[in-house]
Amino acid sequence: MGWFDCVETRRVLATNQVDIICITKADVLSHLDSVKYGRTYTIDDQKYYDSIPHYIDTNQLLSIERSTSYELKEDISSIQDSNALPDSYKQYFEDLLKELQWE
Repeated sequence: MGWFDCVETRRVLATNQVDIICITKADVLSHLDSVKYGRTYTIDDQKYYDSIPHYIDTNQLLSIERSTSYELKEDISSIQDSNALPDSYKQYFEDLLKELQWE
């Protein structure tokens, strides 16, 4: 499993006029050593925050700015209320939604 791509998610949210975000299967995150999300792409010193070019020349240098690592080791498979999530999960989702500029 890779990192969560905020750049493409921002584009999808804007393009499709999304009203609500639903995060499912969050319990699988506890099986990973650490979790990050991609914040921006940089291609040849130009930052892309909301979308990336559809064609990237193989000679162009692409880098991805990622968030800090989150360790989400607690088993949340039996939790049914988001208020009962451990603080580490709450912080990850709060930071992720802030990164997406989701109100």
